[in-house]
Amino acid sequence: MNKKSRTCRWESWARQHISDGALMQRESIRSYQFQKIQETYFRVLRNSSFYKKMYKDSGCPSALNNWQNFGELPLITEEDIRKRGMEMVCVSQSQISRVVSLDTSGTTGLPKRLFFTEEDQELTLDFFHYGMKELADPKDRVMILLPGGQRGGLANLLERGVARIPAKSLVYGLVEETEDCVNEICRNQITVVVGIPVQVQALAACCRDRKIKVPVKRVLLSTDVLSDSVRHQIEEGLSCEVFNHYGMTELGYGGALECREHQGMHIRENDLYVEIVEPISGKSLPEGSLGEIAVTTLTRKGMPLIRYRTGDMGRMLPGRCPCGSILKRLDGIRRISDSLDWNK
Repeated sequence: MNKKSRTCRWESWARQHISDGALMQRESIRSYQFQKIQETYFRVLRNSSFYKKMYKDSGCPSALNNWQNFGELPLITEEDIRKRGMEMVCVSQSQISRVVSLDTSGTTGLPKRLFFTEEDQELTLDFFHYGMKELADPKDRVMILLPGGQRGGLANLLERGVARIPAKSLVYGLVEETEDCVNEICRNQITVVVGIPVQVQALAACCRDRKIKVPVKRVLLSTDVLSDSVRHQIEEGLSCEVFNHYGMTELGYGGALECREHQGMHIRENDLYVEIVEPISGKSLPEGSLGEIAVTTLTRKGMPLIRYRTGDMGRMLPGRCPCGSILKRLDGIRRISDSLDWNK
């Protein structure tokens, strides 16, 4: 699509947090992130029995003085959250406003439980507000095809973020009857859809096969890997522009989002520090290298995560986005288990 280049909407939001509205450079982002990492490290040493024991057993320093020290910290895993997640919590239970339990296929059979304060959720809500401004403006009508309609759930946070644009939204939930959903899109004159790739792909196939013209202009896809073929099928079937989002519950749902240049997903760098690591050794890899995504939360109060292995693989694109943003970009996302040779 032929579009005028424009810096992504949420860079101004990130600038407010990182450089207090002043000119933001990579040096200022890096300095801000290391300061937040130090603060998080001190917080978990004071308040988390899990981190305190792990760092003591690993011989980690009592203070992080440089990036090399940080890179020597042990990585944590999904199994750590399943077995000892409660020990990662750094606030009293009275400060926890939402607990999310995720069933896993792990050998322990324990669910993965994530703990969030109201402040943690407000950060995600703010990201959704600015992120959705890339797709919607006040005249748009947004349909959310995601679970979590209860307060603090994924769909609810998106709905509240859209309301801050302000734009109108409708939480439909997961799609069970494709034709019914298409009818609701037409009846409500929906111009923006947020959903799971496979479900929106089915909507696109229905519209294509039945030659139904829907008013949808833009689609945001999340919660699963988006392949090029699925993106193309949705674009063709709905005659729309497709945006990709990377996130998971561990990150408070919001992680990285495409701008209108569609050349990688800009990372939520004021709240997250993202590394690409070699899956076996855990060693950090340079930009452009494919490896496992590891994330450190910079502003999480309830349950901070430091160097969390996501189980996803991807690469960090080098250079600046054509939109002009200096925020780093993720690309090539897929589950490590989906590839026998992660070097491909």
